[in-house]
Amino acid sequence: LSHAEEETRAHVELELASTRIALDELRLEHRRVTQENEELRRISTLSAENEQLRNEINVLQGTLASGLNGASPSSQCSSAPPIKLNSDVIAEQLQGGFFDFLRSPGMKFEKFRYVVYMLTDLHCTA
Repeated sequence: LSHAEEETRAHVELELASTRIALDELRLEHRRVTQENEELRRISTLSAENEQLRNEINVLQGTLASGLNGASPSSQCSSAPPIKLNSDVIAEQLQGGFFDFLRSPGMKFEKFRYVVYMLTDLHCTA
């Protein structure tokens, strides 16, 4: 090979190496962006779940307040008479569901809804 051909070949190999490095950097950046997007989706899901939990808490607080104050029952059970909630009865009724709720983080939202349902049911049927 002539000197010019060797220089051209070395230049092409250098460009190829630079291109490979740039490609590796782009792959790493793509992986990072993909992970960030997954994290943002998880955050978005958790935010929606958080909003639902806040709404459930508001419903629960309203149900408890109406039961404890002897006020008229919530619209969820308008045919039932107002009741006074007995903490022992609540503890007995909710013990299994509530402690399962605390022990199983993957099911927290469903367990919380169960607890709200049980409290509402106690309020409406006692």
